[in-house]
Amino acid sequence: MEVLLSYSVGLASVSIVRTPSGSYQYVVTDIDPERYEAIAKYVGRALEALEPKGRVGLYEVTKALLQYLKGYDPELVAYVVSRELKYKKLQVLIDDPYVEDISINGPGTVWVRHRYILEVDPSADYVETNIVLGSYEELMSYAELLAERAGRVINRRVPIMDFTLPEEDGGHRVHVVLPDVAYGTGEIVIRKKAWYSLTSLEDLVKEGVVSEAVAELLKLVIRRGGSVMIIGPPGSGKTTLLKALLNSAIPKSWKIAIIEDTPEIDIPKGASWVRYVVPTDVWGSERGVDQMTLAKAALRASVSRFLVIGETRGAEAKVLVQAMNMGLGGLCLPGDQLVLARVDGRIGLYDIGALVEGVLDGRFRKVEVVSVEGKQGPKWVPVSRVVVKTGSGRFVRIVPEVGAPHEVHEDHQLLVVEGGQLKVKRAADAKPGDLLLSLSSLPQADSSRGFVNLLEVIGDELRSRVTVLCGGKPVELEESFPLLRGSLEVWLDCEVAVGGDRLPLLVELSEYLGYVVGLYIAGGSLVSRGEKAVAFSVRNPVTLEKLVEALKFLGLPSNALEVKLAGSGSTLCIVHSVLLAELLQGLLSRQLSGGEIPLDLALRAGKDFRAGLLKGFLDGGSTVQLVGEGSVELTVVGRRLAESLIVLLKSLGIEASVHITSSGSSTSSSDSNLYTLRFSYSTCSQISELGLGGSDTLTSGRGVQEVRPVRILHIETTYREGQLLYDIEVLPTHTYAISGSLFLTHNTTFHAGSPEEALVRLTAPPIDLTPHQISMVWLIVTLGFVKDGGLKRAVVRVDEPVMKLGTLVLNTVYRYEEKVDLETLLSRVTRLRNAGVEEA
Repeated sequence: MEVLLSYSVGLASVSIVRTPSGSYQYVVTDIDPERYEAIAKYVGRALEALEPKGRVGLYEVTKALLQYLKGYDPELVAYVVSRELKYKKLQVLIDDPYVEDISINGPGTVWVRHRYILEVDPSADYVETNIVLGSYEELMSYAELLAERAGRVINRRVPIMDFTLPEEDGGHRVHVVLPDVAYGTGEIVIRKKAWYSLTSLEDLVKEGVVSEAVAELLKLVIRRGGSVMIIGPPGSGKTTLLKALLNSAIPKSWKIAIIEDTPEIDIPKGASWVRYVVPTDVWGSERGVDQMTLAKAALRASVSRFLVIGETRGAEAKVLVQAMNMGLGGLCLPGDQLVLARVDGRIGLYDIGALVEGVLDGRFRKVEVVSVEGKQGPKWVPVSRVVVKTGSGRFVRIVPEVGAPHEVHEDHQLLVVEGGQLKVKRAADAKPGDLLLSLSSLPQADSSRGFVNLLEVIGDELRSRVTVLCGGKPVELEESFPLLRGSLEVWLDCEVAVGGDRLPLLVELSEYLGYVVGLYIAGGSLVSRGEKAVAFSVRNPVTLEKLVEALKFLGLPSNALEVKLAGSGSTLCIVHSVLLAELLQGLLSRQLSGGEIPLDLALRAGKDFRAGLLKGFLDGGSTVQLVGEGSVELTVVGRRLAESLIVLLKSLGIEASVHITSSGSSTSSSDSNLYTLRFSYSTCSQISELGLGGSDTLTSGRGVQEVRPVRILHIETTYREGQLLYDIEVLPTHTYAISGSLFLTHNTTFHAGSPEEALVRLTAPPIDLTPHQISMVWLIVTLGFVKDGGLKRAVVRVDEPVMKLGTLVLNTVYRYEEKVDLETLLSRVTRLRNAGVEEA
């Protein structure tokens, strides 16, 4: 091994070594363990003696210990006491000024980011130490120790916590993830606050991070109210530059607000700046006030100069996006816009606001939406980023010729077809006759389902009472039995029994089960007659006959059905089967918020099940009627039910038009508006014969046009004050489908690693942001690593996005190592050159 650097941290020795394989290691040589333990075992005794007197500082404990340990070196005793009272084996890492971050991922080796190693080889990132946490219990003890020092309590109901250690311990930021979230391992990350304070641009100039001329240019732009975008790889010094700009370019008399979840950006003494910190309880839970609330409060206050967002992770990102987009046009959707998504493997219609919030707070690990690329057809694509922002309260409600009405913000960019070409148009500029794009089919299911395991959907209480019969004989069940290990055929003749009630263990997702589910959604309910039972409202003898046939196919005896006359000429049918009640409850109530088609079940099942579900829903609906030339008209309550029906119809190759027949103040997914769907009766007749053709899963779209134009019939303007706006980024297509009608829209989220990537990404079709929007950024400052003996952080470029002959280009103002003065840089900045400059 090659020793690159050696130094002392207290009484410990630290060596940075490079192995023959080229990797790096951080090696700590501490005092002899036996000598350490000989002192450490008396620390508790000293604390017990001192606590009644209220004096438990480092000096007092060391002094008390020296009374027990005659002849011991006071410096050695103080060193051991400091470690025992604070962070034990992590103390050397916390005290080491070269260590920037500490990472512990489950029991095992502790990793660090080391400033010297990053300067020599930035690609090294984290390196191993010889410090080891040997067990899960030891990991949790350190999590509890860190939390206790910060006045917090580790609790499983808050599996992710962020807090700051006391200033006397360095004021470092700690991130703790309990094993419930971190795949059973747990994680602790300590992001250390630099012991040295490069808090001014002058300090950065001395360190060679930024040239003197560039520093003066940045101060001038900030003082003139200009905007600066700072980009660069991790560890390149973006936060350091931000702090330096604040302290050097913004006068103390300016009113600015700093919003953080944990305080990191220091406020100068005597400044009129304010800091808003998200309040939390001892468990780390927010007390009803999040970063967005604080941002709004700052904007409503007299903060007229700058809104500063501290280092962002997780939910803080939405505040950062809001601040970055203040004053700019946006591509954005209201939070209740429905999106067909697959969230952690589960398909459904989700509010886009819920999707974004779920990604930000970590509840959703994988979110996929429907997109289309080339001739491949619709497919599920992962969401790469999410956005939250604010904007005006003006929205545009679009009523299409086919599909559901939906609302977007007035600044949202619609995908439209004009002159046979795909173009982008601001929603406020849309007009009747414009052509939107809608997907004609759904993605193929990754895996189809032919059966439902009854034991997996019934409740725990009933599961404890049932008996499984195979070939008429009881079977002993293992705890893992619901997973149905082994061949499927083994279980096809098995039944689940409770009392005299029986159903197949594997319930086939047939047309008959689909019919029962659809009839139940349309007008069924659970009733209690000792055991649970299912009540259906049946409107005519034909429907009753179909229900009886379906129940017989499911294996229920005829005496399980009780028929009673009800009002308005309908019949109340009560099915006395707790197993059927639990089956329906498991398939629907435990999975849905109510009032919608079970899309995850339906879209994974075969065509027969989906067709039966639609037939049952139509037969159970009280507002179904035949209209016009062979069309069906159906009125339902609530947008979520209406749009989930549209998805079901689309999966069967049926397009439906939707009209709001009574409207409230919004198209909220929880509204009580009436939605009227109309679709072809000839297609419905095909469903009744189950003669749709194609595969037995989803309509694939093969042989038909994947994307069809849909004409806008009507445009309305609506208002929603105080609404947050949401969007998601989808790579590589940058398009995804919204609403149950699967209208294609374009995402707004932007990410680029260099100024050139930024320019291409923002100006390339089909985004087509206006040049004015992009050119509102005054300067783009790029940080990176440069060779200077080793590698060091530095500003490598400064660019200005400008308009030239109607084209947005990058005007490079500065490159690393260029010898220029401020006057030369000013002459290169178009805004400053054209407007004239008076230094602030």
